[in-house]
Amino acid sequence: RMAFNIYDSDGNGSLDREELAKILKASRHTQLRDLDAKLDQIYDLLNLPSGTSLSFDQFVTLTRRHPGLLMPAVEMIQSAAPDLATEAKQHTLEDKGKRPTPLALPGP
Repeated sequence: RMAFNIYDSDGNGSLDREELAKILKASRHTQLRDLDAKLDQIYDLLNLPSGTSLSFDQFVTLTRRHPGLLMPAVEMIQSAAPDLATEAKQHTLEDKGKRPTPLALPGP
């Protein structure tokens, strides 16, 4: 929940396309030229119309498949509270023994 709240920059309880774009840029999961395609891929993955805001539950679904998206929030926390960040990072990397999965763009 903490990462979601960090990413929800306007505090409205959901993540809009602009906030998702900031997550992708911060997580280094994409290059700027691929940003729109990656965002569309996220919406497809969650079966949502492009531009729809993500709820907390949808964010959890997304980050369980791609835990690397949590790392920018962990880094932000680390700069403010190092002990809390270490615990959050450990939990993220141990989540069901999964490794972060890059978002792959569909082929031509």
